[in-house]
Parts: sequence; structure tokens; C-alpha cells
Amino acid sequence: MEYGFLGIQFDRTSMQGPGVSFYQALPGSPAERAGLRSGDRILAVNNVPVNENDDLILEINRALAGSTVRLEIQRRFGSKETVPVTVAKYNPSWTIIASEKHPFVRGLRVDYTSILAQRGWQREVPPGVLVRDVEKGSQAESARLQDAIILRVDGEEVHTPAEFYERMRKNGSVELTLASCDEHNHTRRVTLD
Repeated sequence: MEYGFLGIQFDRTSMQGPGVSFYQALPGSPAERAGLRSGDRILAVNNVPVNENDDLILEINRALAGSTVRLEIQRRFGSKETVPVTVAKYNPSWTIIASEKHPFVRGLRVDYTSILAQRGWQREVPPGVLVRDVEKGSQAESARLQDAIILRVDGEEVHTPAEFYERMRKNGSVELTLASCDEHNHTRRVTLD
């Protein structure tokens, strides 16, 4: 189960009333990309009213990673808007008893970069997908792709694991544009056959 992740920090001293307020949209998060700002109040998720932090968490988690939710927002200065947001992946801290892993594709398994924020990543949540597993003996292992961030496949941006796997299905060589988790500003290219 891949629970949804919005990427906000709650305002624990929020005023009473309908909705949930927050004081920050994490840099690079789905919330920031959708234009949510400090002082906004989230009134509903997919037409389901939210009045407490737990209501909002439940509705976002229920949406599942990669899906688009519609947030009803009360802007800081009064206007109401409905904003579509594609949620990323929340990586729960509890142990997963059983899960079905995607098969390796050209020696790689990837995941949402949003899980970096939940590991204490101190910078903007980067675009692309994170390499979670590298198959032993593969070309991907030789290229040292473990924990790299894949920004593009053959020049096309990838934002979700599903997009990555879809673009990797083609025959022949593929060129990956990568960023390092250590140096997000540094990119390199690798070709996999």
C-alpha cells in the first residue's frame, strides 16, 4: 500500500473553525507545486470535509501515491478555490509485513522522491524518482545507481515510478539523466542496454 503524501507541516496553534491550517508547504512537495501557501486552510479533500489534522491525514493517505485529489482551499485573504494535487508517497515508520515489489527493470526498482523528506532530507524534495534497489550483477550496479535520482528517461522527465517503468519498456538502449542524493545540483547521464 502506497499512502498519499501532501508535504505540509501542520499549524498546532491553528484557530478554530472549519478546515485545517498549516504553516509550511515543504519545498518541492506536491503541496508547494500546487500553490498552497502558509495561512491557507484546507477545508475538504475530494468533497470530504476535514476539520482536524487527523481527518486530513486519513483522506490524503486514502488517496494513494500518484493519484490526484481535489482540495477545497480557503486562501489566507478570503477567497475559496478548488485545487488539484497529485500526491506523492508517504513512507510510514511502521514495519511492512508483506509487500509486492515491482520486478527489476534493467536492473532497477524505483520509488517516489518524497520518501527522502521523511528520512530527514533537509533540501527541496527533488523531481524525478529515487533508485531504491539495484540488481546484483546488472549494468545498473556497475554504473553505481543505488540511491541516485532519475530525472529523465531518454530526455523525458519522470515524476512517478509508473512513468519511469512505462518509459523503460522500450527496446534498445535508454539514456538516464541522474542526480546524486548527495549533490542534487550535479547531474550525469548513463546509458543502459
